[in-house]
Amino acid sequence: MGAVDQAGRGGGLPLDSQRVSFDGYTFAQRANSQSDMDGQFIVDVQYDAAFGNLHESSDLGGNGELLAKIATVLARLHATAAACGRLCRNGSIKWRRPLTTGAIAFPVLRWVGLLWTVVWLPTYIRVWGWANLLHLCDIAVILGCVGLWWGSSLLISSQAVSLLGAGIFWSIDIGWRLVTGRFLVGGTEYMWDTRVPLWARLLSSFHISLPLALLWAMRKIGYDRRALALQAAIAGVLLVASRFLPSGFNMNYVYQDPLFHRSWGAAPVHLAVIFVGAFALVYWPTHLLLSWMFPVAATAK
Repeated sequence: MGAVDQAGRGGGLPLDSQRVSFDGYTFAQRANSQSDMDGQFIVDVQYDAAFGNLHESSDLGGNGELLAKIATVLARLHATAAACGRLCRNGSIKWRRPLTTGAIAFPVLRWVGLLWTVVWLPTYIRVWGWANLLHLCDIAVILGCVGLWWGSSLLISSQAVSLLGAGIFWSIDIGWRLVTGRFLVGGTEYMWDTRVPLWARLLSSFHISLPLALLWAMRKIGYDRRALALQAAIAGVLLVASRFLPSGFNMNYVYQDPLFHRSWGAAPVHLAVIFVGAFALVYWPTHLLLSWMFPVAATAK
């Protein structure tokens, strides 16, 4: 931008110019989220803008410098707005957390899982018997702890599919019983069985602690998309095996469903109803949620 004032005929004042340039303005925003190991989300937005020449005549005096500063501020505001707009459009958020695999993935948690299994497994067998190990939640404890020990993304992911929904329903049923004195869904009646020591009943708190541990683990190793198929196969086998137990056990609801407390016909029909219900209402939504929350596990790529 330039301006020239002329005075007199054929005469003129000398041209005094100022050049103001704005080059290479960078707007950066970083959002860091760290677990106990490492990892972060980094947002980098860069904007380069060049502001042309600014010419002011000498008779503008100090106003030329003021206008130059105003122009610089406006250019920076424009660069910031453009950078923010590009961030919103592109969503240029990059996952830079390195995924780990194998036994070294959980140097501490794997030992916690082992110690828990050493205490929990004999206690459950002694109090409730071997047959109770056919329960989907109990199998999830065993396979989940094995997955933590070996750093297996497939085992960890599959048991997260199984236990995340079950843990939520278990917690809701416990809370409902504490508040109203009645069970909402059922399946937690044993928690009020005074014939069993309280410390043994409290071991069932794995319905809360284990899902949290599995979620934390998947932040490091990712979610294995094959988990849905594996858990569906495990559930199918356990449902058939549970049908051979006495009806009084109603293990995995193979005799009566948990909502209407009724049988849906012959054994194959009822088992199909329970399997489809578990798959459609629990496993599939959980699979979609975990697929959205976590990156693909390195071993599943």
